[in-house]
Amino acid sequence: MLDQAQVSHRLKIAQKIPFLKDLSADQVNRVLNSGKLGSMDAGNRLCKAGEHSNAMWVLLGGELLIKDGETILATLEAVDLAGEMSLITGLPRSATILVTKDAVLLEIQKLRLDALLKDDIDLERKLYRNMLQSLCGKLRQNNAQMTQEGTTL
Repeated sequence: MLDQAQVSHRLKIAQKIPFLKDLSADQVNRVLNSGKLGSMDAGNRLCKAGEHSNAMWVLLGGELLIKDGETILATLEAVDLAGEMSLITGLPRSATILVTKDAVLLEIQKLRLDALLKDDIDLERKLYRNMLQSLCGKLRQNNAQMTQEGTTL
């Protein structure tokens, strides 16, 4: 069991992660405990386009590059989500994710997330809303980038 100082520390960290926005202390702890903390060195590949999806990641530190073939789609920085689109849809990965700066990641497996959400409709609603906001932010960013580059249909 976590002591009060550990709970307080986790909540301070969680407040900086949009994926955990508006969660109660108990919900934050359950999400964090359901994930696996790990690190990956720059130059490694987190996942490859076309692969089956069974996890998503919260990038806690470092930098990730999202690519479709040779096209750079996005650069992700600390507190961004990666891999959530395939996790939600169940479709293969739509892009390759490369580690460009040593990364600290919280990996959340689909089975563990599903089990966590099964018994807490409030948590499910909040996490899916937060993932949707993340995806919409990425879409807006890509739209702005395409407009700047003068890309048209």
